[in-house]
Amino acid sequence: MQTESYVSFQPSFDIFFWNYSFLIIIGYFRIKIILWDRL
Repeated sequence: MQTESYVSFQPSFDIFFWNYSFLIIIGYFRIKIILWDRL
């Protein structure tokens, strides 16, 4: 029962993790471009 709930929880966690890392990468490049424009 516990492993079954873990397996059903895993895909949603993977989607959340990839969306979060994707937002971090976009924010990093956006800050990098802003700093590059200032230089």
